[in-house]
Order: sequence, then C-alpha cells, then structure tokens
Amino acid sequence: MMALKVFIRFVIVWGIALMSVVNTHASENLIFEHFNMENGLSQNTINSIIQDDYGFMWFGTKDGLNRFDGLTFKVYRHIPNDLTSLGSSYILSLCKDTDGVLWVGTDVGLYAYDTTNDNFHPLSDKAADGKSITERVNDINVDKNGDIWLTAGPQGVFKYSKAENRLYHYDLNDHVYAQCLEMDDKGRIWVGALNGGLFLYNHLRKQFEKMETKGFDLSQCNTNVLLCSDNRMYVGTTELGLLVLTEDGTLMTVENKNKELNLNASLIHSIERKSSSEILIGTEIGLVLYNEISKETIRYYHQVSNSRSISDSAIYSIYKDREKGIWLGTYFDGINYLPYQFSPFMQYYPQQDYLSISGERIREMCQDGMGRIWIGSEDNGLSCFDTKTKKFISYKQQRIGAFPNLLNVHGLACDDRYLWIGYYNGGIDRYDLLTGELRYMSLSEKIGCKVNEDVFSLYCSQADRKLWIGTVRGVYTYDIMEDKMTCIHELGNIFVYDIKQDKNGCFWFATLGSGVICYHPETQKRTSYVYNEKDDHSLPSNKVLSTHISSTGEVWFTTEGGGICRYDRKKDNFIRFNERNGLPNGVAYQIVEDSETNFWFGTNNGLVKLDTKTGDVQTYTHNNGLISNQFNYKSGLIDANGVIYFGMVKGMIAFDPRTFVENNYKPTVALTSFSLFNEEVKIGSDSPLKQSINTTGSITLQHDQSTFAFEFVVLSFSSPKQNRYAYKMEGLDKEWNLLDRNNRIFYSNLPPGDYVFKVKGANSYGIWSEVEKSLDIHILPPFYLSRTARICYWLFGVLFLCGMYILLRKRFINKHKKQIAAIEKEKEQEAIEAKIDFFTNVTHEIRTPLTLISSPLEYLLEDKDLKDNVRENLMVMQQNTRRLLQLSNQLLDFQRIENKGLKLYFADTNISQILSDTYNRFLPTARQRSLDCSLDIPDEPVWAKVDCEAFVKIVSNLLVNAIKYTFTYIKVELKLTEKADAFLLIVENDGHLIGENLKEKIFEPFYQIKDGEKGYAGNGSGLGLPLAKGLAQMHDGSLIYQVSPDGAANRFILSLPLKVDEKRVSDSEQDVETEAGANENNESTMVDSVPTKEGSTILLVEDNIDLLELMTKWLSPDYTIIKAVNGLVALQQLENKDVDLIVSDIMMPELDGLGLLKEVRSNYKFSHIPVIFLTAKNNLNSKIESLDSGADAYIEKPFSFSFLKAQIANLLEKRKEVKRLFSLYPIDAINSMAFNDTDQKFLAEVNQIIENNIDNPELNIDLLSGELGLSRSTLNRKFKGISELSPNEYIRLYRLKKAAAYLKSGKYRINEIVFLTGFSTSSYFAKCFQKQFGVLPKEYINICKDENEQKQ
Repeated sequence: MMALKVFIRFVIVWGIALMSVVNTHASENLIFEHFNMENGLSQNTINSIIQDDYGFMWFGTKDGLNRFDGLTFKVYRHIPNDLTSLGSSYILSLCKDTDGVLWVGTDVGLYAYDTTNDNFHPLSDKAADGKSITERVNDINVDKNGDIWLTAGPQGVFKYSKAENRLYHYDLNDHVYAQCLEMDDKGRIWVGALNGGLFLYNHLRKQFEKMETKGFDLSQCNTNVLLCSDNRMYVGTTELGLLVLTEDGTLMTVENKNKELNLNASLIHSIERKSSSEILIGTEIGLVLYNEISKETIRYYHQVSNSRSISDSAIYSIYKDREKGIWLGTYFDGINYLPYQFSPFMQYYPQQDYLSISGERIREMCQDGMGRIWIGSEDNGLSCFDTKTKKFISYKQQRIGAFPNLLNVHGLACDDRYLWIGYYNGGIDRYDLLTGELRYMSLSEKIGCKVNEDVFSLYCSQADRKLWIGTVRGVYTYDIMEDKMTCIHELGNIFVYDIKQDKNGCFWFATLGSGVICYHPETQKRTSYVYNEKDDHSLPSNKVLSTHISSTGEVWFTTEGGGICRYDRKKDNFIRFNERNGLPNGVAYQIVEDSETNFWFGTNNGLVKLDTKTGDVQTYTHNNGLISNQFNYKSGLIDANGVIYFGMVKGMIAFDPRTFVENNYKPTVALTSFSLFNEEVKIGSDSPLKQSINTTGSITLQHDQSTFAFEFVVLSFSSPKQNRYAYKMEGLDKEWNLLDRNNRIFYSNLPPGDYVFKVKGANSYGIWSEVEKSLDIHILPPFYLSRTARICYWLFGVLFLCGMYILLRKRFINKHKKQIAAIEKEKEQEAIEAKIDFFTNVTHEIRTPLTLISSPLEYLLEDKDLKDNVRENLMVMQQNTRRLLQLSNQLLDFQRIENKGLKLYFADTNISQILSDTYNRFLPTARQRSLDCSLDIPDEPVWAKVDCEAFVKIVSNLLVNAIKYTFTYIKVELKLTEKADAFLLIVENDGHLIGENLKEKIFEPFYQIKDGEKGYAGNGSGLGLPLAKGLAQMHDGSLIYQVSPDGAANRFILSLPLKVDEKRVSDSEQDVETEAGANENNESTMVDSVPTKEGSTILLVEDNIDLLELMTKWLSPDYTIIKAVNGLVALQQLENKDVDLIVSDIMMPELDGLGLLKEVRSNYKFSHIPVIFLTAKNNLNSKIESLDSGADAYIEKPFSFSFLKAQIANLLEKRKEVKRLFSLYPIDAINSMAFNDTDQKFLAEVNQIIENNIDNPELNIDLLSGELGLSRSTLNRKFKGISELSPNEYIRLYRLKKAAAYLKSGKYRINEIVFLTGFSTSSYFAKCFQKQFGVLPKEYINICKDENEQKQ
C-alpha cells in the first residue's frame, strides 16, 4: 500500500514541448482597429483617404464620401436635382490644396468642398480645346505653385490654375489611360498610365512626354501608383509589382531579404512613407512594411483566427495622419487604423497559425535567477519565457492519480533553487530549476489529515527558508529544509489571495471577504482590517486582491471595487485612491513599481500609471495597443532589465516604460452639430445657421430659441473614446466644466443676452488643445423687452393717460350698443329656434294624418271605374299631399343640419348626369311659364365625391327659386375651378336684383322678402336657400349670391370640392352599408306574394286610433287582427293569444315600440314572433337602432298599404319555407330554424333535454314541459310559432334526424338505431322515417353510400 502511495506521489509524466519561437518586435503583433458599414461607413471599398486642415478624416468609397471625427461618420452622396451635392457617389480620389480646400475626384468629374456652407461645387470650366473633366478622376495632386493636377483616364491630364482660374488640358498618346500622378523632389510631374508606361511633363513644351525606361518596359503594364521620396521614385504596377526608378531612367526591382515575399509578383495598389527608412505598400495580399536600410519586409494580412489582424488583405489606399497613425483602406471590409505607438506594448497571445504562448488567461508570473519568466495560466498550464532568446516553452503536467489535468495555475513562487507551482484543486509541484526534477506535494499528506488543495497564493521567505501557502480555507507554512508543513491556526479559515512580507518581518494576507490581516510569526499576533462604510479611512473593500511592498517600504493593497489603498503606519488606517482620483475602474489587480517609483496596475478598464509623487493618473486602453482592457489577478512583474509584464484575460503584454514617447500632438476641437429643441439645425436662409457650425463665428437666436445643444469632438484618433472635454459659457459659467467621454452639452431656457460658448479638449494622453473653439451667441429679447419696445412703452403711457377718458366713454357707449344688439340677436335666435321646434313637432304629428289621407287616396285611385273629374280632383289631392310631405321632410332636414344630426354619405358621383336629370325634371314647369332655359355642361363628365341625395336637394332648391322669381330666362352652367380641385354650379336668372343689404339675409331660416317688394311674391317657406347653403357647407363647400358681371341678373354660385377627407368617405361608406342592410330588410327582399289568411294572426300596435282602425280595415280581409294602443296592452294580448306577426309604431305612451320589442325578444314565449316597425322617424339612426334591437323590418310614415301587405306576406312566407325545408331534410341541423338568439338558446335547451332522454320511449310533452318549467299550452304555442310542430312532433322529428345521422355513419345496424333513438318497434320506425323523409331507412343507407362513392 505504501509503495502504491509513493508511486502515485512521485510517478509523474512531465512533458516539455518547445511551443514557439516568435519575433517579439511590436511590429509583428500589430493591433488594427476596424471601421466598416456596421460602424456607419457608407460602403466598404475605400478608394482614397485624406485628412483636412481641421483634422477630420475623409474616406472616398464606391457609394459616398465619408467624414470621420473619431466617433461618427457623416456621409455625403449625390442628391438628384441638388446642384450643391456631389455629381456622383462613386469617389475615386481626394486631395487637399495649399489653401486647405478639399478636392474630390468622382467618376464624372472633379468637385471642391465648401467648408463654410458644407456643400460641393463642380469644376465645370472648359480648357482651351473645349474639353472639360467628365471622366473618372483617378488621382489628384498639388504642385508647389498651388495648381491642381489630376488624371482623368482616357481624357489624359488636366491642370487647374487657381491663380488664373483657368483649366488646362494635356493629351497623352492615343489609347493611353492616365491612372496616377506624382510630384518629385525637383518639382517634376510624373504620370503613370495603364498599358502606356510613364510620362514626364516638359515645362518648356507644355506637354507630357513618354519616359523611355531601362530595365523594364512599362508599355504593357498597368502603373497603379507612384511615390517619390528622398530622390527615389517607387512605381507600383499590376504585372511587375514594386519597382524603383533611378535618376538615369532605369527601372529596378526592390532589394528584399525576405525570400518568402516576392514584391515583384505582387499587385501593388498603394504606397505611403511610414518613417524616414520605412515605406508601407498596399497589395492584393496584404500590407507590406519595407525597411529601406535593412531591406527586410514584413507582411500583415487578414487572419481568420485573429480578429485583431487586418480585416481584409486587399489594401487599396494608405494614409498617415498628423498623429502618425496609419489608415488603411481595404476593398471589401472598410477601414483599418493603426495608432502610432507612443507607448509601445509588446503583445503575446495564442495564435493558431503559428506557435506562441500556450495560455490565454494569464494568472501568475515570477522570474527565476536565470532571468527566465515563468507564466501560469488558468486555461493551459505553465509556460516559460526566456527574455534573452525570446523563446516560449510550454510545460504541461499530467499526474496519474487524483489530479490528472493540471492546467489551472493559481500560485507561483521562486527561490534560488526551486520553482513552486500551486494549482486550483491540485496541490503543489516543486520544480528543480537546476536538475529539472519535479516533485508533487500533497497538503493533506504533509499535514496528516484531509485539507483543501485549492492553492491561491505562494510566497517564499528567503530568511527562514519557508514557503507560505494560501488556500481557500487557511494558511500553511512548509519548512523546505525539514520537509515539514504546518497550519497557522491563528489565522483561521480565510480565503487568501496574496501573501507578502514587509521590511519589519510582518506578513500581510490579502483575503477574499475578510479584508487584510497583519501577522507577526514571532509573537503570533494578528491584526485584522476590514471595511467600515462609516469610516473613509478604513479599508475600501473586504475583497482584497493583492499586496505590494513599495521600494520605500510602504504597504499597498489592490481591491475589488474599492480601487487601491496605502496603509498609514502612524495613524493605523488607510489612504484610498479610487475613481474619484481618476482611476478608470474600481477593480485593481497587481501593482508593479518601475525605476521611477511609478505604480503600474491593471483594471477592468485599462492599464493605469500612477505617479506616486504627484498623484497624476494616466490610463492606457485597447486603443493604445493593449490586447484588451481587462487584466487578470496577481499577474504582473518587472524583470531585471526594467521591462514590465502583465497578464490579461486574452494574453500577456510587455513594455519598457523608459521607451514611451511623449505625445506632444495638440489636437484641435471642432463643433459638429448645433440643435434646437433636440433637432439638428440645417444651414439655410431662414435658419439661424447661415454656414457650417464649425466655421460659424457668431449666431443670433430668437428669444424662443433659447434651448439648444452643441456637439463637439477632439480630432485625435489614437483613442477617441478617452478624449476629454472642458466647456464654458461666458455670461453664464464662471469656471470651466469638465466632461469625460461626453461630447454633447445642452442649455435650456437661457435668458436674452450675449454669450460666448467655449470648448477645448484633450486627447487620451492628456494633451489639451492649444486653441479653444469659441462661438458668440446673441439671444434676442422678445419684442416687449427690446429698446424699441421701451420707447413705445413711454409714449404709450403718455397717450394712455391722455386718451383714457375718451376710451372709457367710447367703451361705455359701445358696450351699451353691444348689449342691445346681443339681446336682439338672442331674441331673434330664440324666435328662429322656436319656429323650428314648433314646425318640427307639427311635422312629426302630421305624418300620421298624412298616412290616413294618402292611404285612402291610394286605395281610391286604384279604382278603375272612377270618373275623370273625380280622378282629377283626387290626383290634385294626392299631389298636394306629397307636396306637404316634401315640405315636412325639408323642415326635418334643416333641423338635423342645425342640430348636426344629419349625416352625409359620400360616393363618386357623375355631377354632369345628376345635374342634367334634375334640370330636365324642372324643364316642363319652366316652359309652361314661357321661360328661356339653357344648360351648359363640359364635354367630359365631372365626377366628385358628394352625397347624391343632398346634391339633388341643393340643385332642386336653386332651380325652384330661379323659376319662381325670374322674368324671361334661366341659365345653368357647370365648370371646374382653375386648380381643378372643385366644381362651380352657377344658376342665373333675370328677376329683380336682390339688394346689397339682403345678400346674407336670404340665407337665414324663414326669411322672405316682403310681399310686393321689387316684384317678389313672397310665397315660399323661407327654408329652401338656408337648407341648400347648409348642405353645401356640410360638403366643405359654399353657396353665395352675386350680381352678374354685367349687373343685369342674379347669380347663385355653388362651389363644392371634387374630393373630401378620406376619413369622412370611409365613415360614410360604413354607414351606407348599414343603410343598405336596412333597406334590404325593408324593400329589396319583397316578393310579389299574395297574403293568405290561413290562421295567420297579426297584432297591430298603434296609439293613433284612426290609423289603427284603417290598418285593421285593410288587413282584416287577409289576416286575423288583434289590436293594442300601446306596448303594455300588446304584452297582455301576447300572453293570452297566439300571434304570428307584430306591426307596431315606435313612438307610443307608457311603453314605446322599442321597449315592446325588447320584452318580446327576451321572453321564450313569444321571442319567435317577427316584428315590423311603423314610425314617423325618418332618419338612419332610428332605422339602425330598430334593426339592432331585433326588428325584422322598418317602414316610414306615411307609407303605402300595398307595401305593408307585401312586407307582411314576405316575412310569413319566408318563415314557413324555412320550417318546411327543415322538416324535409334528414341532415339539417335541428336548431337551423331559430331566427334570433333567444330562440337559439331555447332550442338548444330543448335539444339537450331530448338528447339526454332520446332512448327513453316515454319522452313526451309532459316530461319536456316539466324540465323547461313551462305549461303544456305555453310550450305548445311556442313550438307552433317556431316550427309549426307540436312538442311531440318535434321530439319525433329530433329522433328521426338522430337516426338519419346514425344511418349515414354506418356504425350501427337498423335494429340498434331503433332502440338508440327510443322507437318501440322497427316497423314503426321505418313507417315514421318514410313518412318524414320519403325513403325507407335501407334506401337512405344506399343513397348515402352512393354519395360517398361519387365524392371519392
């Protein structure tokens, strides 16, 4: 057993693998920032890049020009019909001239950007030969005289002289495509062509001449780019790669020591100088860095496994900005930015395409005596980095036994002989640095009992040769010389993150949750320090991550959430440094101290440099070259050479603080946006912004424009999200206000006055802009506070005192007059309303007598034996009865207009046709009076959305009025308005002209010109013209009176729009559908049926005795009549007598028709009875209300008795037909003959009772009435009304229909169905089935089978 333990303890497979040897130059692991369409770029192909004088970056793409301020892109595109926009969105080249003007080359010409107005102007000048720039502008450059040179493909080369404001054109040889252009150090101008070679400008001859080169012939090559620098011309081609042109005209290949990269076989797109000895070359296969001195090349290309690499290998454009940052334009994936490394960080992270550091989550670091750095990771074990050879070696331990995989290293410590390795849940390994021997130590075995093997910290005490071990459940010491392990019980079960010993020999334990513990091993005294929220000098957090003993002996701690703190021995408390002191985050990891006593430590938001002397804080982030912003626990050290190493969650960084270069670039600040009430203000003549906000020096705002906002940027791109701002509004702020990472400031309700808004900014290195951006703001006071207003106030005050007496006197007189006028107007209005109410009530009352008159007249006129003189007199009576009805309808229409109760139904209407028909209807009357009539209608029909009925009423009233008052002629004219959005109807007559004072009076209700005045008869109702005008206004139109242009005739002009609001149309269409449904119930469903008495009983309910008797007289020959004078009497009659149909008035005393209908429909006994309403109400709302309440038909008074008879017969016949068909068909639903919800519920309850007792032969009327709680007589009457069947007949029919369903299903035999449905014998069942449905059960089964076969 002991042998097995020894085997498990010491038999260890120790695998050592040389993982990688990598070049650690920072240039090999470049971190590129990516910007593409997801970030706001208009398109991902970047053809050209430039930086303007303000500091904005500009990018030309295939779909738009982009301006970038470090945070957002602003896109400029071609806008059709906008002469100030670009002529095309396809941008090929960009250039900035000596005056700072940005020139933009597109595929249709050249454009200059106007910074003041934020727009573009085309260079549309023509050269002496008449040519202008219309082709692709591939390249633009500026010579020392400030002239603009450009290549325009097949058009050759153009030069624009700004001094002369003149365009010059230079032709190259035929079929030569001018591609690129460059100025050399001597001022010579070179042009590279596609398949045409090189051309040099001859200043004397004013022409380009082809350069005869030696070494290589470019005549058949595409020359894409030229770069002249330090008396050397680089030529980038498609076929021959990169060449160098010497002074004697020889083209040579570029010397390159990297044999794996052949620059002469690369397609070259762009070239840019990076430094005095380095150039950058953009190729189809990546970015190449070429060192002109060492002749070495390094290629950077897109690596799928490395998200930090170049996003696309096709590099089409390169640009170095003012901060020395490199911008790369790719073909497929937008922009790549490489900030200049003022702080050069070396980066190490696992990569798949070549061997590298093995782990990514770097947790522990320590350096041995040979200078090697041991690196422990949480995801891939242990690595060793040789600082001399720059080699990584990966160690992966595997044990046989309890801990097979040891990849999570949580503790490292070195002494002069051993490397101690602590594992999460894996105990400790001891590695002999001299012999390479590895020994595993189990804490449990050393202590002699089971203890926690999660080692989180190790510390070697050189003085007493002890190893201090911190675990998640306490602290142990291991005596290296005696091979003995001891538990420090005085410290308890603490979770130890770090252990350090100060100069006094005290041990400091950083714990997770228990704060800090100071322990003196000699006295075994322990002191605990914990967080106290009430004490600002207590420990800032109980989660302490690491301990640092400074070069001066001070003890520092890093915490999780509380920043860092220093222990003050004299006061026995702590001094805190947190986010208030400038730290980017409250979580701080390992502190490393450099030779200048500066502290460096990682956080969750970047690397911090703390100057312990001044307290200044400098933060470095991903934008400064870090792998990421998140560091990891206890992973930091400084080696013997002063290089600092830090572990992160995505690898490791190394840097020498002494190599950091101070960033002296002073960025500029630009205003990018000005908003009023959160809406960006555009440049315009009616806008407070007359030019671009960045070039505006002052702005004037109205008093109601005092709520505004500014957006601004620091044009520094190395780490734009860490740029800082300070602003001040002079006149409001006394001091500068600091902003961190917020580039927008908002002001609300500033009082009128003069202000100066100032803003300045600092880049991520804390360098502030040299010049403040300022803007004068003048907020005008409201007029009532202006100087002019104050003068006016003084004058008004004097005049006020002088005129007060006159004003008060006039006011008193006017007030008295207004009171009198108001009283008179009120009385007049009351009189009009009283007239309308009186006539309306009278109208309602006379509609029933009109029925009593018109119905007998109709009956008498049907007599064919009448004498002619009698028939003539009767027809006169009938005509006047209709006239009276028309007047009553007119009055009711006017009342609804006044009460806004009249609703119009708009539809597309042929106005020409309606007008013609109405005109022809009145034409006979006019001719009887020997009037000359004419109608003028356009050839093309005029269509408009109107209410047809209302329009006819308007026209009829106008024609009646014209016929009544004209002398000799009537002229009617229809035409469209000039805008063709309305039509005009002009009715002209030559009657007496209406006085100017009566033009409005004639449209007032009941107003009539007095008898005999100017020849007018005055025999009208006074409602025609007011009604017509009211209907016109409801159409959003007008009706006015005018005198004809010649002053000889009266004119009434109707103006109606061709279209109305769509909502009114849709609402009216819904109402029209409702009305159509109502009319369908009234008239469209009538059949020419003859009523038969046949036991049909009708209940007539009418409070007018005369009309009740007349209806009884007319209907009694065909039906049995029961009479009732109101709803209550009708309900009593229904209780005692069987009724087949109810004809009822609506307006009745005690219980009206609607109340009666509600009672009928809610009562099982007579809910099946159909109801017809008779009423004097003729509006649609009354119809809809009646039909919604359950009425079957609706007839207006006065009505035709013939129509009433037809309606009654139709309803009765329809119900009988439904009942008959129900009984004939075996498969019809048993409740299909219910005509309303109440009957539906009644039949459902009955059917359920029958279904529950269907196999009971004793089921009959007695059982059914008992279940329903109804008497036999009531039940009998109910069934007769619904189905024309007795209850027993209905039960038998239900059984038969159930049997038919069983037969059709084929699941049961006939004799089984007989008993399932409650029949006593099969013969009786067959007899009943045949009698009801006309076939025997067997025959019905065959019929069902045949139907199924036909369906298949």
